[in-house]
Amino acid sequence: MSKVLLIDDEEIAYLFINRYIELLDTSCVTLEWANTPEKGLEYTQNCAWDLILIDLLFGLEFKGPALIADIKNIVSEQKTEQKTQIVAITQLSLTNAQKQECINAGAKEIVTKWPSKMEMQTLLKGWLNLDEPHPSQPFLLGSIRLQLKLFRLQYQPLHV
Repeated sequence: MSKVLLIDDEEIAYLFINRYIELLDTSCVTLEWANTPEKGLEYTQNCAWDLILIDLLFGLEFKGPALIADIKNIVSEQKTEQKTQIVAITQLSLTNAQKQECINAGAKEIVTKWPSKMEMQTLLKGWLNLDEPHPSQPFLLGSIRLQLKLFRLQYQPLHV
């Protein structure tokens, strides 16, 4: 089961990400929402996450880099084999210095709100390694992929 934490003060962000996770058509991903940086830190201390999405702007304050650094420190202190991806999400047009500050703080990537459905699903699959069968569904996902490939081969037009 992949666990995703969204730290964002806007409920629409939660609804957006949650909908795209639903569209992945997998029961292997759960999403939790922390609507303040303080709750985000608390959730991070109490649980191991596969992916943490962090908004950079809370109210009118650019808190993202400091929050990313704090979360990176918490994650590095946890005794778990789980590798947590930290991704910054923002509506801001960031300067190169701000982008570098986020990367230096520990963000793996910076994503502008809001990517298209296809982009978001591709990003989620990549961050959560959903292209590989999940241990709780090892044969089901592989079987679906095989069926899809066979279907494509069966109905592919012949070029003569």
